Amino acid sequence: MSDSNDSPVLADPPIRKCTVVIAGAVGSGKSSLVNLLSRKSVAGTSIDAGRCTGELKDYTISFRDTAYKVFDTVGFTCSNGPSSVPKERPKKYEKRQIGEISGQGSIDLILLCVPSRNFRVQAVLDIHNKIQGELNGRKVPIVLVVTHFEEQQPSATTHTIDRWWSENSSTFQ
Repeated sequence: MSDSNDSPVLADPPIRKCTVVIAGAVGSGKSSLVNLLSRKSVAGTSIDAGRCTGELKDYTISFRDTAYKVFDTVGFTCSNGPSSVPKERPKKYEKRQIGEISGQGSIDLILLCVPSRNFRVQAVLDIHNKIQGELNGRKVPIVLVVTHFEEQQPSATTHTIDRWWSENSSTFQ
């Protein structure tokens, strides 16, 4: 029998630690992705394309023996959303975010959020190139996360995601 004064047995702490950066334009769904990954609402979100994240924020999310430090970045100002970035030039502010994260340790993965609405390859490449430029030659995998499918008009014959892919897949070849 166990004594009622025994301390609870704690599970082993996660074995591995990873740093994940969620980047993208203002209103691209970065904070919603943080909430999806954490399985609860930890990051503020908005139903419009306005800016929710006014400063760099990090969240610790653990699963499968790994602790993920997930950074929700201030959005790049290339979308139609309003800008509330400090008065300095947005590019400088964006650079400071990546630099601040890099200063805390290595970045293991970047999730680049792009909205399915008005998808433009050049805008994605511009953001990708900005991020690569700030990594100073470090090799970090970047995964494209296409968001906002719920805003697409459904079709009677194909699912929204399938239709989007058939319209845009040639862009990735």
